[in-house]
Amino acid sequence: MMTSDRRHFLKQYIGLTLSLPALFSFKLNFQEQNPPKILFRMGWNSSDNNDLATVPALYRMAQRSILQADFYLWLDIVDDNLLEMLNKNFTNVKIVTGDIDEDGQPTTEELKNILSETALFFYTSGGAHRVDWSGNGDNGIETRSLQYCLDNGISYAIIGLGQIPEQQDQLDAFVKITNGAEFVYSTSTATDKALKEKNLKISKLQNSPNLLFAFDLRNDTDSRNVLQQFNLIDRDFLTVDFNTAGLPKEKLEEYAQKVSEIINTWVEKTEKHVLILPNSINDVEFSISKIYDALEPDIKSKVSIAKEKFMPDLAASIYEKSRIISGMSLFPVCSGVKSGNPVMFLSTTDISASAKTIADMGLKNSIQDIHSKSGEELSEVLLEINDKYLDGIIESDKAREYAMKKLQFQFDDFNRFVNKKTNQNTNSKDKTKKKKNKQVE
Repeated sequence: MMTSDRRHFLKQYIGLTLSLPALFSFKLNFQEQNPPKILFRMGWNSSDNNDLATVPALYRMAQRSILQADFYLWLDIVDDNLLEMLNKNFTNVKIVTGDIDEDGQPTTEELKNILSETALFFYTSGGAHRVDWSGNGDNGIETRSLQYCLDNGISYAIIGLGQIPEQQDQLDAFVKITNGAEFVYSTSTATDKALKEKNLKISKLQNSPNLLFAFDLRNDTDSRNVLQQFNLIDRDFLTVDFNTAGLPKEKLEEYAQKVSEIINTWVEKTEKHVLILPNSINDVEFSISKIYDALEPDIKSKVSIAKEKFMPDLAASIYEKSRIISGMSLFPVCSGVKSGNPVMFLSTTDISASAKTIADMGLKNSIQDIHSKSGEELSEVLLEINDKYLDGIIESDKAREYAMKKLQFQFDDFNRFVNKKTNQNTNSKDKTKKKKNKQVE
């Protein structure tokens, strides 16, 4: 070997030898910096699409916004249909099992470990109205998970507060838990008004669009099969739902008559079809017996009804193909707005939290009070929406853009928080390691 070649070889060898410890150290440090873990607590009611659709909506927003993180779903009810929908649309879905027991402790080691490593814990009431803020096992969805986070210094975000509690023990726990959160969002200004009336202060409270505006899963293949079954392919049709939840019997009968009148008028005046599509399993039987079966034969010939509740991705694909979406449930209207369809939300009171969720997005003209208005008045509004169809599309488009822009800002904040916290934890570990190495030396 020539002298110059040997020198070149030795320089390369010495340089490689000197750099190996640094490369080895870099590899170790890289491996030690595991992605931050995000845990979602939700999935309370598998019978209601208002709740089911919240799961993939929150998951999608987080995946798009909180970068380089591992996501875990802690569902109260692990529903097979929900898991199938999630696995079809997302890769590597991780499910955590367990509960927080009466002593305030996780019932599985898996849950305990994930909670201890969680950079940010997300809790959402979803479609639930009642929340058991005291954690005593009262009627409502659990908050022991939030109390555990508060007691153990785990950062948490609350999206949606549900109804403001009346009992003092619930109210005291509500104030304590919400004020311990890093982020708190109400999804309706009606909630803000209720807090103000009770003179309650939540230090970090902000207003947020409902997560249902972010639901983007679709099942086009099955939706076409359904529409073909109902002979609605390439037809203009109105989609309607009826929500029975929390209504006394006399109101159910009254509101059903008004919805029936809306359907009758729509068919008579427009000669277009109608699809009754229940949003909850609990609404199917009532919708069949009190609305569909009560229609006159000549009207019924242009009306179809789904005799089961479809999963949110299939239902959303049908809403997308509808001319107008009208009804009493939140998910159909939010999904319609997401698709840019004109909507008419039937509110049981003019200041309901659900109605305010819609109004807060600039859709005041799309809300009608089924309690105070007659069936004839509601029908006239629907016909006007049909006549001014382009205006309805523009209104929904603006609402969608506003909702998604505001949601994205909020999730960008979550991303910054997680990154900052992860960097702080990494720096803290590095300082501890250097201190130990110094002591060894």
